[in-house]
Amino acid sequence: MMTIDELSQYREKGFSVIENPLSDIETNLVARECSMILDNLAQDEEPEFVDSIEERSDHLKKIFFTGPFVAIAEQIIGPDIALFMAHITSKSPGKSLRFDWHQDAYFFPISPMKTFTLWMSIDGSNEERGCVKALPGSHKNQEIYPHVETEWAHEGSGKSLLAKGIQGIDPNDTVNIELPYGGISLHDPYTIHGSGANVSASRRTGLVLRYMATDAKLDRSQISRTDWRKLKLYYLRGNRGTENSYTKWK
Repeated sequence: MMTIDELSQYREKGFSVIENPLSDIETNLVARECSMILDNLAQDEEPEFVDSIEERSDHLKKIFFTGPFVAIAEQIIGPDIALFMAHITSKSPGKSLRFDWHQDAYFFPISPMKTFTLWMSIDGSNEERGCVKALPGSHKNQEIYPHVETEWAHEGSGKSLLAKGIQGIDPNDTVNIELPYGGISLHDPYTIHGSGANVSASRRTGLVLRYMATDAKLDRSQISRTDWRKLKLYYLRGNRGTENSYTKWK
């Protein structure tokens, strides 16, 4: 679970870092399973966005649904918890791919916005590898800023991996969220963040989990890069509520 200081930083800055909440065995298991998924991608799948990875590994499913991550989620969003997204984002070495400045809340059809993002480093993440960068305190007004169209991503193009992003952010006002192997960062859905290209000789892989409160509604009628109609939403603990339908997992 998060310490008082870690939780306080999350509330104050809009993000926080936990060096390694899993045991060594669990960390190595997650890293192994994620690497196996990346090594066995279909021809039409891109490593930058590998969705629904809980469907590809029973080991990962158990950790996502019952492990320390759920306890962390309870500290942030309360005892009534569901998981609505689990994916891998992996930047190949030397590839000029970046995530423009954005807020997760812009892309999520959730109301109220009772969710957060958990990002676990599989390879270690620093500035050279294209680590996540965040604008401290940008979450405080709980306001979604205008997002405009960006240049869409293509391998080696130097363009953004996102179709829309926020302009006018001064990089000098942001901080690098560098993580060791197995470390995690947490960020509020309203926190402005992004990441640069991986210009190193090593892969940079992150596991991304999104938990939400069950009294928030996931609007499946919204259309975006994610097909929300087909998205599997898993009830994990607490009150199921009446706002959503869930996929059975046990």
